[in-house]
Amino acid sequence: MRQLNRRRKVGGFFVAFAVASSPLLPITAAQAGTASADDVLADVVVQSENNASSYDRDLFAHWSDIDGDGCDTRAEVLMRDTRVPVTYTSTNGCTVSTGDWLSMYDGHPWTAASDVDIDHLVPLAEAWESGASSWTAAQREAYANDLTFAGALVVMTDNLNQSKGARDAAEWLPPQEQCTYLSDWLVTKWRWNLTMDPVEAQVLENKLVTDCGNPSLALPSQAGTSSPIVPASNPTTPTYQQLFSDVPASHNFFASVGWLAASGVTGGFGDGTFRPNAPVTRGQFAAFLFRYSNPGERGPACTRQWFSDVPKSSSFCGYITWLAGTGISAGYADGTFRSSAPISRGEIAAMLQRYRATAAPARATCDSRRFTDVRVAFCGSITWLADTNITGGYGDGSFRPNLSVNRGQFAAFLDRYNRIFEPSNPPIVVSPPPEPKPTPTPKPTPPPKPTKPSNPGNSKNCSDFSTWSSAQSWFNKYYPYYGDVAGLDRDGDRIACETLPGAP
Repeated sequence: MRQLNRRRKVGGFFVAFAVASSPLLPITAAQAGTASADDVLADVVVQSENNASSYDRDLFAHWSDIDGDGCDTRAEVLMRDTRVPVTYTSTNGCTVSTGDWLSMYDGHPWTAASDVDIDHLVPLAEAWESGASSWTAAQREAYANDLTFAGALVVMTDNLNQSKGARDAAEWLPPQEQCTYLSDWLVTKWRWNLTMDPVEAQVLENKLVTDCGNPSLALPSQAGTSSPIVPASNPTTPTYQQLFSDVPASHNFFASVGWLAASGVTGGFGDGTFRPNAPVTRGQFAAFLFRYSNPGERGPACTRQWFSDVPKSSSFCGYITWLAGTGISAGYADGTFRSSAPISRGEIAAMLQRYRATAAPARATCDSRRFTDVRVAFCGSITWLADTNITGGYGDGSFRPNLSVNRGQFAAFLDRYNRIFEPSNPPIVVSPPPEPKPTPTPKPTPPPKPTKPSNPGNSKNCSDFSTWSSAQSWFNKYYPYYGDVAGLDRDGDRIACETLPGAP
């Protein structure tokens, strides 16, 4: 039996003799061996978990191609755990379509790869709270893609995985094979030198050590998290110098931000910062995607206004017109684009999927069971984004499609897209709406021409009228055509019957 560092049992669980140091204890990588469950449990540090508020799934670069064979970790596990040879959806020998997998923890067999998840037995969020928050980005990537210990990544029915979420072994256990689950949970925590909280440790002691009979556990080598773990990488992967004062080499998105800047997609600000936490607006996204598609080219000219809220004077007008012309975004039903609004995770998924579809088929088939908070809007695009491993969801099973994307996250999204695919130059397939014609100023309607009355002749005398106004009205009616035909204006001043009452 391998000798383990013993810890004292206090109040039903084990506590390290000296826990004042970092949870990432300096442990020399152990050779594979066996040990009883209680001995392994005694070698795990027990302490309260860190606050998970800073956790972000994207901080773990999961589903990488660790061994450089072109297949990501999900594909590797599917090929490893199938009970029959797999088939592929493409000729690349990596995109698995069918096989025969047993979801051990609910006993369900599956033949379609789309029906199963590859579950991090100890969820990424749980690892974050148990020590991974202090790791380097390389260590987190190594953990998220651990193919050395088979129990760390397992095939699981998708809805079972969603019901588990990010809960630990004290909060959730599968309906079947609980002893195996607890054994692999403990070995994973031990291998990666992750801590346990007191309740979690007590459950392991009660259930695994007592109820499951204190099984003997086969131990892989420890990952040695006291020193950096560098996953296998492509020798052509570029390295970047620090370009921005607020994105140091230790930043989680350092490499992606460096790639984004080197590609000419976007630079920093005049003060030497990149502002990775600032949101990306819809207008900025249009500009970034154009520059990614057309490296080194000047921004497109804006020759006309497409959206009511994007005038030709806008610095984003040309980019937004290009984006709309490719069919990637049509704006809103009210004719606006809302270029200043932050772009959301759901919108990013939709636009990247449509962007990819301009170069090659990119099916957007909705899997409504994939995430707990994705139902109709963007569902197909979000499923595609998760399938391509550009980004996944959160530890609680959600995707949070309405959450805005910041500049650091966008750099990671586009960097991962670029590793999987290549830039495309989408053709213009949508014509702009017709230029509105100016509404002509209506011409005033001329008054109708009066109808010429018949000549009354000398048929009236002033005595025929009782008032001056009635005499003058009769005079005005005929005078324009026949003059003073009845002789009512004696002095020629065009005032008739001046002797009648009311005359001026």
